[in-house]
Amino acid sequence: MHLPKQAENISNLLRGPGRPRYHREAMTALRKKLLTASSALLLCLVPKPAFAVKPAAFNVPPRDLIGSLRAQPILVVGDFNGDGNPDVMLGGLNATGGTELLVYLGNGKGVFAPQPIVSKANANAIQAAVIDVNHDGKLDVVTANGSLIDLDGSNTVSVQLGNGDGTFQAPVNYPAGRSPVFVAVADLNGDGNPDILAADYNGKAVSVLFSHGDGTFSAPPALRSMAFQPASPWAI
Repeated sequence: MHLPKQAENISNLLRGPGRPRYHREAMTALRKKLLTASSALLLCLVPKPAFAVKPAAFNVPPRDLIGSLRAQPILVVGDFNGDGNPDVMLGGLNATGGTELLVYLGNGKGVFAPQPIVSKANANAIQAAVIDVNHDGKLDVVTANGSLIDLDGSNTVSVQLGNGDGTFQAPVNYPAGRSPVFVAVADLNGDGNPDILAADYNGKAVSVLFSHGDGTFSAPPALRSMAFQPASPWAI
């Protein structure tokens, strides 16, 4: 590949008759020539895109999805009504001190419903993960019910089965360690069911709850003694 003619013999600009090697005029011309040559080279190297992205498609005005919540530590994205479009879930304290999950249904184009679908949550829920825990094809939610301060919260994790329409059933609470502040879900024992790990901040340990495959879980086994002293785990 040969560079465009504009890039050839550029050194002549610096050594032309009657001009000092680093004359300001020569340097200015050099910069212009280099920019032209490099632009032409990039056009040679980069193929023309097969499609054009229209900026207007992304001109969706921002929205404040807070609703009735005055504190919202929970933020999760998932398809909560099974239409194939991502929805947004917020969770936290409402104006009366209760804890709610707010689901804003999305239309797949970055636009969300003006009003959320509201479900009650555990009073101490501060973080959440979503997964289908009972294999019915509907997303369920698991919450950590602890605190990052001296208070322990409720020392539980909650499972709320999804109804497939953006709403969730009442929370079912399971004991964990002291102040679980973060939950993660994964199949830990290879049985095809998602298990729960909870980071017990004040307990300086991790609780593990094994799934029965039907949306219920066993109490934390001795594995909870997996200690992190003197550190306090706040995420998994």
